[in-house]
Amino acid sequence: MKDDFEFEEDRSQMFRKEEKKFDLDNMNPYSMFLPKSRTALTQDYPELKDYPELKALRGDKLLFCWYLGCEGSPAYEYYTSDSKSEKVTAIHFAKKHSKWRIADYEFENFLNMETLPADIVRGIEIFNTFKLGVRIRMKLMAEKMLENFEKVVYVDVNGPDFNLIDKDGNNTGERDYGKVKQYSDTCINIRNKMNDLLQQVEHGFGVTEKSEESRLEEGQSFIDLKHELNKH
Repeated sequence: MKDDFEFEEDRSQMFRKEEKKFDLDNMNPYSMFLPKSRTALTQDYPELKDYPELKALRGDKLLFCWYLGCEGSPAYEYYTSDSKSEKVTAIHFAKKHSKWRIADYEFENFLNMETLPADIVRGIEIFNTFKLGVRIRMKLMAEKMLENFEKVVYVDVNGPDFNLIDKDGNNTGERDYGKVKQYSDTCINIRNKMNDLLQQVEHGFGVTEKSEESRLEEGQSFIDLKHELNKH
């Protein structure tokens, strides 16, 4: 019969073996709420402060929840897998890269009970509600709206489109000030919407396209992370 030390060594070896399966090159190229800095996710994405349960979480615990609960994170598909070993591997992976501050014995107790602390479970549930596909569509729609607004604003108000048309459909060459006023009103409406649209385009509804410049909480890129995993 194996003693506790041998059992833990077997589990550690299993973790290292399973961790190789995290293929970051084949991940969805988009992610939600991808950590940008060493500060808390709520600083990177103020939207998350709208959820009291997330706002109350310490930074490392919030990042742990992101790894396991947010679609597009490196561990998400493994944590949601039907495979117990993949789920456990995802938990270890999330703990390691979120730097979750928890005593080893306490962490092992949660694994043995096949559960996690209630506040973390709730955090994971909230991240589960964010739908990557919907947010990508919203991000693209906001960018398209900005493009269309630009086309409207940059029309030539001195051009023939702003001339009067006679009853036979001919351009008279005379200014149609009704059209000019309609254009001016449209520009004012666009200007009034620009601040909100700017926020949507800049923050992208929490959607980030992964690249070599993408950084994790400790300034580690996904490329660096992949190299680290390949060492095992």
